[in-house]
Amino acid sequence: FGMFICNDINFGGPTRALLRMGVRDIIFPTLWINFGPTFTAVGMQDGYSRAHGVNLLAANGNENGLGSSGSGIWPADLSSTALQHYTTERYVAPGQGWMGIADLVSPNPAGSAVPAAVQRPAANVPVNGTVVHFSAVAGDSIILSASADGLQCRAEVKVASGSGTYALIASAGLHPGGWYVASCAVMPCKKSSSDCGQNARNPMDPLPMGGAVFGDLKIITNSKYANTFLHTALCDGGLVVAPRSMLTFRSIEEGSHELHLSGAKCPLMSAYVEGRAQSEDEQPACPYNKYPCSSSSDAVIGRTDVRSVGNIFAWQGTPHFNSS
Repeated sequence: FGMFICNDINFGGPTRALLRMGVRDIIFPTLWINFGPTFTAVGMQDGYSRAHGVNLLAANGNENGLGSSGSGIWPADLSSTALQHYTTERYVAPGQGWMGIADLVSPNPAGSAVPAAVQRPAANVPVNGTVVHFSAVAGDSIILSASADGLQCRAEVKVASGSGTYALIASAGLHPGGWYVASCAVMPCKKSSSDCGQNARNPMDPLPMGGAVFGDLKIITNSKYANTFLHTALCDGGLVVAPRSMLTFRSIEEGSHELHLSGAKCPLMSAYVEGRAQSEDEQPACPYNKYPCSSSSDAVIGRTDVRSVGNIFAWQGTPHFNSS
């Protein structure tokens, strides 16, 4: 077994070291904050298990109810049942929690090769991208495209029932947490919103509801820098689609990958592929290489001797999106 604690899971060094040692069973205690449809605890856990071909046993803090809820047992074998827990309650009394029990088979390490290491873009430009809105109505078939720096996204959706307002979001750059992301996502989004509420969301607010059931959904991503691809799909209400085998991910041509959701029965909250640029020596970084993490003109540029960047989420600045 290997173990990560909370934010360790977002960087390539710890993961890649364990994978190279043949470890494919990982324990993950965390206090994960559910910041939105593409950054929930169960979504991250499912996406990580899929991306690396590992059994992941994850226990979230469950403090403040829905704000940090989300635990699960995620088998590497997608035909096996995943156990997951998420509460929509705003308050959970101390001592209350959830326990899952499952029989797991340790994966053969030969079945999941470690991708070649890559380095993120040196400029460390904060996340930027494009939001393309669309209305999902039963019977519609829709094709959309969006792009960000070094990233191309394409979505092909067929709406089986229900309705809702969604968006295809392409976003790439340095996440406020210090790692590189290149994400293609379909999620609920008001037409009046230029960022789908991602910049100012309170984690104590309920997750948004989509309302439309997608009988078939494909997201094709082409990333210039990513080598690792977390991927998942979540239903309205916050749980990962089940059975997990309805969601597949494959390489379709040089540099392109396809996420395919087929036969889902629940209204969709989100489906996404989040590319990461990971290596053994990956370290948290600050936007524009300014330390401490800040958009201030007084911050120091180009330092390479910083090993601890402190409260990296506190740098002042928000992702920039173009909307249509």
